[in-house]
Order: sequence, then C-alpha cells, then structure tokens
Amino acid sequence: MGVAVQEVRVVGPARESTFKRRRESAVSYAKRNRSLIVGFGFLLSLTLFVIVGHMTVDVSQSAPLSVRTLRSPSRALPFGSDKQGRNLYAVMVEGTPLTFRLGLICGILAVSFGSIVGFVAAYYGGFVDEVLKLVIDVGLTVPSLLILIILAMRIRGGMTVTEMTFVISVVAWLYPPGPSVRKCSP
Repeated sequence: MGVAVQEVRVVGPARESTFKRRRESAVSYAKRNRSLIVGFGFLLSLTLFVIVGHMTVDVSQSAPLSVRTLRSPSRALPFGSDKQGRNLYAVMVEGTPLTFRLGLICGILAVSFGSIVGFVAAYYGGFVDEVLKLVIDVGLTVPSLLILIILAMRIRGGMTVTEMTFVISVVAWLYPPGPSVRKCSP
C-alpha cells in the first residue's frame, strides 16, 4: 500500500516577489545616490550622441583634409572644422567610443593594480609597507602629465588606444586605490 506523493513547485510568484524586492532595492539605492543617477544620465546621453551621430554624419570626415579648414559651425558642419580639415562633429562621434574604451580599461587596470599594492602593503606591513608608501608618495609628487608625455614620445610610430591605456595606467594606479586600501589596514 504505497502512497503516491506528488511534488508541487510554486515558482512563478516566488520569482516575481524576488525580482520585485531587488528592483525596489535598486530604486531605493538610486534615490539615495543622486550622483549615480547623474553619472548614468551622462553615459546615456553620450551613448545616444554616438548612436545619433553615426546616423547623421559620415565618420570618414574625421580624417585630415576631408573638409575645408577652419570653417565655422553651419548646417553642414555642426561644430565646424579645424586646421587639419576635419569635421569636428565626426571627430567627436568617432572619438567618444574610443574614450569610453580607454577610460574603462584604464580604470580597471589602475584600480586592480592599486588595490593589489595596497593589500600587499597592509598584509605585510613594516618594511614592505614603508617602501610601498615611499614609492606612492614619490609617484604622487611627479607630474603625471610629464610622465605620460615622455612615455608617448618614446613609442615610435604613433600609439594605439590600447597603448595609450597602458601609458595612462602607469600613473593612474597611484591615486585612490593604493593609498586608500593601505590606510584601511589596522
């Protein structure tokens, strides 16, 4: 005399309530952090600028000598042209995604390396901490723009966006992550 047991799962409402709680939590977090909303607004507006820009301009006009030089803004050239004969609107439309890429990769590299240095200094302490603190303090006193210019000049034949990212990351790790993580150590 076996009793058959049938398993019943209630999946729909439980998932909906979990999704609803997460959504409410995210909205509550966004309301408390106005700078998050402003930042996302800027990212959204730049993304829309690039999408609309690709529909309204020929990006090949961002090359030198593609339009007449030093033209003031007009219907044909919304931002005008520069001394090199480039449509500045096309330059901005083509350059914005590259700037996004450079900032994202550079930020990830700088925060990662700076955090690792900060954790090492906090973990080992003593002599290692003092040496790393000295390196960071000396690095912060040297003008980063000077280092970037010197590194850019040493690279022959121009630089790609990826190379620029690594050059910027060389000095960017010195800022908040390393000193901040180190200061949090006991």
